[in-house]
Amino acid sequence: MAREKKIITKEEKDRRLSVAAAIIKTLLFALVIGFVLTLATLLVPVTVESAEAVDDMRFGMPFAYLKQSFSGIPNSEFFPCKVIPKFTERYSTEIDVWMFLASFAVNSVIATGVTFLVKKQKCRCKAKNEAEAEPEIEIKDSFAVTEDKKESV
Repeated sequence: MAREKKIITKEEKDRRLSVAAAIIKTLLFALVIGFVLTLATLLVPVTVESAEAVDDMRFGMPFAYLKQSFSGIPNSEFFPCKVIPKFTERYSTEIDVWMFLASFAVNSVIATGVTFLVKKQKCRCKAKNEAEAEPEIEIKDSFAVTEDKKESV
C-alpha cells in the first residue's frame, strides 16, 4: 500500500509555525528565568555555626554548587552567623559545574512549569471572557408547525 500524502494548507502551516514559535519563546524565557534563579540563590545566606565551619561554606540551591573557605582566622565571638558568598582574595572559591548544571536544570523545569501554568490559566480566562461577551442567541421552537405549512403538506 502506498502511503498517502496529506496536503497541508498555508493557513495550517502558518498556525503550526506560530505554535512552535510560541513554545520556543516560552522555553527560552523559562531557561533565562531558571538561570537567573540559579544565580539568585547565591544571595540566600548560609548559617555558619563555628569557626571550623568557615572552611567549608556551601552556597546555591537546590544543590550547593559554590564552595568557599575563609583564609583568615575567624573570631569565635561572631558565631553563629549568616553569610553570603564574598568574592575577594581572602575567600577561596570553588564551583562544582555539575551541581550548577543540576541546579540550573531543576530551576528551569520549575520555571517552565510555572510559565505553562500561568499561560494556561491566562488562556482559560480569555476564553471565559470571550464566552461571556458573546451575545445571547434566542432559539425559537423550529418544530412547531404553522397553519401555512399544514396546508402545503
